[in-house]
Amino acid sequence: MTAESKSEIYERGLKLAEAGQHDQALECIRQHLVNEPGDVQAWNDIGAILFCMGDGSQAIEHFEKAKSLSGSEVSAEIYWNLTEAYLAEELPGEAARLFGDMEKLEILNIDTLNRTANLFLWAESLGNAMEMLLRSLEMAPNQEILSPMAEVIRSKRANVALFCRRETGGMSELFKFADKRFNTEVHIDKTPSHIRQVMDWSDISWFDGCDDAMVESLAIAGNCKVVVRLDSNDISGGPIDRVNWDNVDALVITTNPFAEEALIERVGDIAERTRIVTVGPGADTRGLGFVEKKCGKKIACIGDIDSHSNPMFLVQCMQKLHYLDSDYRLYFAGDFTDKATEQYVRHTVERLDLSSVVFFDGRQNNMNAWLRDTH
Repeated sequence: MTAESKSEIYERGLKLAEAGQHDQALECIRQHLVNEPGDVQAWNDIGAILFCMGDGSQAIEHFEKAKSLSGSEVSAEIYWNLTEAYLAEELPGEAARLFGDMEKLEILNIDTLNRTANLFLWAESLGNAMEMLLRSLEMAPNQEILSPMAEVIRSKRANVALFCRRETGGMSELFKFADKRFNTEVHIDKTPSHIRQVMDWSDISWFDGCDDAMVESLAIAGNCKVVVRLDSNDISGGPIDRVNWDNVDALVITTNPFAEEALIERVGDIAERTRIVTVGPGADTRGLGFVEKKCGKKIACIGDIDSHSNPMFLVQCMQKLHYLDSDYRLYFAGDFTDKATEQYVRHTVERLDLSSVVFFDGRQNNMNAWLRDTH
């Protein structure tokens, strides 16, 4: 069979499909695929015909085949068709897995997100439904009908209590994240009796750091799930060896291997007593707009400042850089987490004669505006 005749069969199939003669159309395009099994568009077209015939499961198989054959160059049409087929077959989870790629192609819309959320609701998958609604509201905040829906879902989910010794940028971000999804409360520097009372209310209790109040609060098991996050200071100097880790459901630490080694050195059997989760440092970049910038000499450093992030070394590097080029500047956006580190760093800046070179601007509410003048 010649290439021309194969093309004729394919074209005939498309014309039959447009005329509503789906069975004959399928036969033609399937004949074409016998000789051209790698034709991505043909697999997609058969999926579309089957979808029109009401055979969603077979349509999905053909769309998935088209996607697989496309490799890293999947077309917007295939993503769109596959998503519609998944939603028609009430498979919101499969559809949601495509949304990241669809967003990159700029074809994800609020209607698709809202229909997916509705299917998750029908399946009583409240967490996934909430994520779809929040994503939809990020794209179009003025959807007044969605806010009460999200609030109802939120009211049916877990009560979350966050306990910490002091307010930090990380805790503020955690609260904002959790409060959108759960009924969330923050309790700062509270007594053990107060903590136990809140734990009786909560379904999930998150302890940020380890101190004597936490040790006493976790001495006996409660009815809620308990998550503890430890930083390097907690592992090296906190009372972690006195914690009843049998009453902790998950322990979160940094991915730094030295932190885990130090943890096990102090509490040798901790891996048998609770689940250890390692999480690397990260930043939520979704709120930061990308701006094309020229090369420049204003350096930005973002995040709360403690001894473990070693701002002293950065200041020393800045002294050398300033010596080489006096136009360089360094700007910090974040709070000092302890007074001793702040006094040490500010004293270092003064003694190195960098007061007009290194600036501490504190935690920023509008990071885009703060970054506008940096390079």
